[in-house]
Amino acid sequence: MAADGGLRGGASCHHRTKKGLFKSKASVIKRLKSTKRVCDDCERLIKSGQPTPENCCSEVVICVSCGHLACNEHAKKHCEAARSGNVHPFLMELNKGIIR
Repeated sequence: MAADGGLRGGASCHHRTKKGLFKSKASVIKRLKSTKRVCDDCERLIKSGQPTPENCCSEVVICVSCGHLACNEHAKKHCEAARSGNVHPFLMELNKGIIR
């Protein structure tokens, strides 16, 4: 990625100008500094006595828009959840540091 936010080769990521996409940066940083690496949705299911997905929390991702922690099972649901106009399309794999 170039310094101006464009990609090498002349392409540009249209997400970099989306207002509100990264507005809760402080909460994301706080969650990254935390040692907790458990899916928020699975944790809620456990507390309510409901079953969790079979491979819950084997790989946890963080939403770079809001800091939500999710396992692979719940990550897709989080990205597609209806919100007040904001989508959350980017997740970072905590084990590998890869944005997807």
